[in-house]
Amino acid sequence: MRRAAAAAARCLLGSAGPSAGVAVPPAAAAAAAAPHDLEVFLQQHLGLPLLLRRAYTLGYESLGNAATASLKGRTILVTGSTDGIGKHTAALLAQQGASVLVHGRARSKVQRTLRELRSHTGNPAVYGYCYDMSSLGQTRAFGEHLRRDLQHHFDGRLHCLVNNAGVFNEELVVTQDDLEETWAVNVAAPFLLTSSLLDLITDRIINVSSISLADTLDWDNLQAEREYGRVGHAAYAQSKLALNMWSFALAARLHKARHPAVVHCIDPGTAATKILLSGWGEVAHSVAMRASEVSDLEWAVRDPQLAKCTGKYYVNRKPRASAKFSYNLANQQRLWSLLVQQTGAEFKLD
Repeated sequence: MRRAAAAAARCLLGSAGPSAGVAVPPAAAAAAAAPHDLEVFLQQHLGLPLLLRRAYTLGYESLGNAATASLKGRTILVTGSTDGIGKHTAALLAQQGASVLVHGRARSKVQRTLRELRSHTGNPAVYGYCYDMSSLGQTRAFGEHLRRDLQHHFDGRLHCLVNNAGVFNEELVVTQDDLEETWAVNVAAPFLLTSSLLDLITDRIINVSSISLADTLDWDNLQAEREYGRVGHAAYAQSKLALNMWSFALAARLHKARHPAVVHCIDPGTAATKILLSGWGEVAHSVAMRASEVSDLEWAVRDPQLAKCTGKYYVNRKPRASAKFSYNLANQQRLWSLLVQQTGAEFKLD
């Protein structure tokens, strides 16, 4: 067993504009936007327009309806968006004109993602945040930082929060908050971050679930008090069930309070990501779709039909029943109380 160390919370790339990231200066922007050799080839030999050939060179072939839909004027946060499905989703949203808030825990990866997304989508309104969501302290600081930036630079509104950050650990990792790390990142951190931003969210909260979710929660083993299980599968499955449960509970509370935001859980599709490789090995990884072929999260952000309902779980863009355990109100309340105790989160809905 190893203990995760928390790096000091820090903001990124700010000397003007939003403190977590600013549009690159004109000279740097021109350099970043210079076409790559492959872009030139695609233009000369295939006649692809600039947006499409940049998307192709970065691996964003699956554009969905990006060419026709517009998210201009919307501010969207995607946690865990420096690689995999999160990065691809951020790119698709930026292509449609949204102001995209990118998040990761490694400064170098956040910086690289900002350069790539600004250059390859032609959208300078991509900003970065660097916080480790295995730490409740950093997650809390992240929420405070976001609140300041949203109020000062984005009219005090976050149109959509995509809680995408997640981990799969083959071995037990305990955080500085004495939480099993899978639980900390996949369940507790998004619960706390959502509570921090709730009054600023105007449209929807998208929580990234999984078809690998468990059927029940083992209340006496949520933090691996008894055992961690086979290479982390039990911890991961329980974390995704718990995410669904608090999402359904939050949806009901927001509806009752007449809050404008809806809440949905989305299985993003089986993509060749680090989590898939860690949990299911090379065989699953080799037959999965590339992250650049998966666009269900982008669909969940923009589809107007999802704004007409709340508390749903979607797989392949269709509603699916979650585990029966997740709909039990007593189970939901027990989990909610536990998460409030673990995180100190406050949901002010009066």
